Amino acid sequence: MKSYKLIKDRYFATLGWTNRENASDAKVAFMNDVDMSSAIRLREKYPDQKPSYTALLARAIALAIREHPKANRMVLARPFYKRIVQFDAINITIAIEQQQKDATKDTVLADTVYDVDKKSLSDIMVQLRDMARATPENNPRQRHLAFIVEKLPNWL
Repeated sequence: MKSYKLIKDRYFATLGWTNRENASDAKVAFMNDVDMSSAIRLREKYPDQKPSYTALLARAIALAIREHPKANRMVLARPFYKRIVQFDAINITIAIEQQQKDATKDTVLADTVYDVDKKSLSDIMVQLRDMARATPENNPRQRHLAFIVEKLPNWL
């Protein structure tokens, strides 16, 4: 398996800071090839409204974490203080690309689906669809991000 180093820069640090559920610097990232043939077969069972691969993956990750709760941890690191925090709830932050009417202004919104392991696949699909249609008027996280981006200097 190949390993990739995540490059840290001010833009991603700012976006990570706006995401309160993912504010720590201690992040784990991995890449792996997965056989999705069973997911393709599952999607074929729903001809009217096929579940997205994102919804299927979110549900699968939540069920895996429920089976292995020690994977649902975070390192809380402050000056002179480090601690591993075990989470009870399984929440997943997902990045959704939004295509704006002006093609030069496509945006990515990272929002959190709470208690994913307790939701059905159709509930996850509805929430992802709502996230994709989010605007600063109806989504507080997007409103906060728009405020920060507007305040950043243009030379960034």
